[in-house]
Amino acid sequence: MKDILTPTHWNNICNLVRPIVLNHMIPHIGLDNRVLSGVMSKLFEKQSEIYYNSIGIPVKKCSNDKEPDLYFTDIQKPYEIKVTSSDKQEWM
Repeated sequence: MKDILTPTHWNNICNLVRPIVLNHMIPHIGLDNRVLSGVMSKLFEKQSEIYYNSIGIPVKKCSNDKEPDLYFTDIQKPYEIKVTSSDKQEWM
């Protein structure tokens, strides 16, 4: 379990998401923070699923809002991803 939640994995996922958001979403779509947060959450779910499966850690993303954002199938653990902006216009 400890290996799944390392900062290295999260940084790798952020590196997948960052260019999509910065190059394709923000410059071309005038979204308010609430809408952008929802879109980014879905993007993080999908990219996390792709990333973890590509390194041999089986995971599936949710198929509806009643399910956890990610479900690690081997260890049978659910995880939620939270995306929010701060007052400084930074995203976490």
